[in-house]
Amino acid sequence: MALRLLMIWLMRISGLLPLTQISLALVLLVAFGRAQVTEPEQAPSRPPASSVSIQFTNGRETSFPVQISDELLFEVRINNNPRPVFFSIDSGSGSTYLDTQSAKQLGLSPSGTGSVHGAGSGPVPVQHLQNVRFRLPGLTTIHPEINTTDLGNTQIGGHKLDGFFGFDFIRQFVVTIDYDAERVTLSGPAQFLYSGKGQLLPIEFHGKWPFIPGVVKVPGVPPAQSLFLVDSGSGDAVNHPLIKKSRGRLTPTRTGVGLGTAEPGVIGRIEYVQFGNLILRDAPAVCCGGVEEFKTFGQIGTDALKRFKVIFDYARSRIILEPGRMYSVPF
Repeated sequence: MALRLLMIWLMRISGLLPLTQISLALVLLVAFGRAQVTEPEQAPSRPPASSVSIQFTNGRETSFPVQISDELLFEVRINNNPRPVFFSIDSGSGSTYLDTQSAKQLGLSPSGTGSVHGAGSGPVPVQHLQNVRFRLPGLTTIHPEINTTDLGNTQIGGHKLDGFFGFDFIRQFVVTIDYDAERVTLSGPAQFLYSGKGQLLPIEFHGKWPFIPGVVKVPGVPPAQSLFLVDSGSGDAVNHPLIKKSRGRLTPTRTGVGLGTAEPGVIGRIEYVQFGNLILRDAPAVCCGGVEEFKTFGQIGTDALKRFKVIFDYARSRIILEPGRMYSVPF
């Protein structure tokens, strides 16, 4: 049943826009059925293919500085337009997105329409842009199609967020985000060889979304195994639906803020979350906006990820976490 729903969903829309406190991508997991929080699959799975083509300027790797705030940010140029735009890398998005107003300013005309579901309730309209070329430092990528929608006036590090690269982009590289050095490295998967001592975690792909296995503990509730969406496009720490059962202090809040209609929820603290031999303690956690299935899965966002060097190796169905200088810093 879950597979049938997934196929239907994939035929209807082509991606997801996540840019809020709780990842917009997570909501789309309604199509996957109700997974059991206590019994996640541990084996890695293969990601879908991507039609994005890439061309390095030199060799098979490029590295460049980025700004780090709630997300990372860097300049790119689109097609032959000299005007720079500011993009992020968002592992919680199934597609690459450009803000509608930014597209107009660049003279880009959309063709075709669709809809996605965001963090809030209700469908969100999108349009499509065909054959878009991005120029990054040391790299050019050509996307047969990206999505465009209203990203509002989202600010990162004093700049308007014009868009973000999603699964279709990430799939073509090994993406290393070094939060300590404020640097991103994009490597050709065939040439990448890891020799560090980080924690290797298998990815379970749900469509285009990367989940890793972990254990979460909230006050007054036994530890539970779960799957966690790794979401570099969220500014949150470690969200999980078990927080609503916590015996600790909970505060009412609005969740699913962003695309769609926000929902009432709660914010509290987890005791710890564990990924392999890595443990984060006393992180803030939110639950639960959007549809009912949004209350099933966990999520790890930038406030937690920036405590590591994070390596997205989709070709090998793994994510590698190396503790950084903020690893033991309290939230």
